[in-house]
Amino acid sequence: MLEKYSTVDVPMVVGGDFNCLISREDKRGGKRFSFSQGPKEMKSFLFINDFHVVGFIGPKFTSCNNKFGEARNQERLDRCFLNSIVINSSHHMVLRHLARAALNHCPILLNFLKFNPVIKKNIKFEDVLAYFLASFVVVRKEWNKVYHGSSSHILNIKFKKTLKSLFYLSRAKLKNLYQ
Repeated sequence: MLEKYSTVDVPMVVGGDFNCLISREDKRGGKRFSFSQGPKEMKSFLFINDFHVVGFIGPKFTSCNNKFGEARNQERLDRCFLNSIVINSSHHMVLRHLARAALNHCPILLNFLKFNPVIKKNIKFEDVLAYFLASFVVVRKEWNKVYHGSSSHILNIKFKKTLKSLFYLSRAKLKNLYQ
């Protein structure tokens, strides 16, 4: 049924209880996993229709037979699949496996969040900072400080403090260059 829609370039989301294990990692306890005809057809369907598994937050297994010990059987049956158009959209998808409450399955919730990329403030130590004597003084001052800890920890602190000092120097002293 979904094959007729897969040729159209539209965003597609398919989710629910599939009652099909598509990998050995989706099962704990119970009978051994076998890659039988059902899982093979499911994997083929997902590949042909360009569906991808959504990452999730919450418990790994969404289904449980509510038994204890060796009789306990846990499986990941409830899933959500997205095609490439949805994945490449400006939305960020978060799938949550909610808590089971007297049920043998976890409800799943797919949140579509508007993706706002975080703009990182990078310090580009280009020729601009190299022309100012103050930048050399800032670097020398930070690297001459004594820190305690392992060599890698000390190196990390010195880099961090130097970058922070250069950031404030460029913000305070060099901002007139760009105005």
